Amino acid sequence: MINTVILDFGGVLGYPISGNWFIPYDLLKIIGPINMIPLLFRKGKLNKAFVKGNEYLTDNNKILTEDDEFELFCKFYRIVFKEMKINASDNVIHKLANSKVYDDFQIKIYDDALSGITKLKEKYRVIIITDTWPSTKRVLEHCGIFKLLDGLLMSCNYDQTKETGGLFEIAIREHSLVPQECIYIDDHANNLENAAKAGFNPVLMCRRNEAEETEYPVIHELDDIEDVIAEQTEKN
Repeated sequence: MINTVILDFGGVLGYPISGNWFIPYDLLKIIGPINMIPLLFRKGKLNKAFVKGNEYLTDNNKILTEDDEFELFCKFYRIVFKEMKINASDNVIHKLANSKVYDDFQIKIYDDALSGITKLKEKYRVIIITDTWPSTKRVLEHCGIFKLLDGLLMSCNYDQTKETGGLFEIAIREHSLVPQECIYIDDHANNLENAAKAGFNPVLMCRRNEAEETEYPVIHELDDIEDVIAEQTEKN
């Protein structure tokens, strides 16, 4: 019997207003039109710059405070601009990192997130497992979700991720989970595969019209979870 619902954050409960987790919605205001032009017209190079920056983030995943997160993203944006051959001032770098880390309004919470979790709590434990940074906890507190949770596991606290599978094993130990009694919901199929390897019942959240190809059940909003749990119960 399913007794725990485990959720990812990004793409399941919230999303970046700009459409990109690393690009603030006020990017033009921060960097100015002159620096904006090469970002708009050299997207291939920008993508490569983001890959380089992401390598740094991956190598420095264990970040415990928001101030450390701020310094992390200062370095990230310096790497990106260096790869783009754009001379960005320290002031611009600091504004970008400040917006990324400290501005809760960079992230929009899906309309059904708070009500959906409130409803789930009537029957199940609800835990979030997410590859993220310390500021995510503040965002969850600000929107009222954090106080409803039975657990929050963020990769930055452990130097382990869902991508490597380590964060699932930590969740099992810390919350005495029986994976077969848990539904795990994520918007990326590769994370679901790692969840399945750990024994969880994976479900793909697709907030868009088209879902990734997957062997797992697909839902489009939190209210769909009950139908998946019902089907899972019938199978067992």
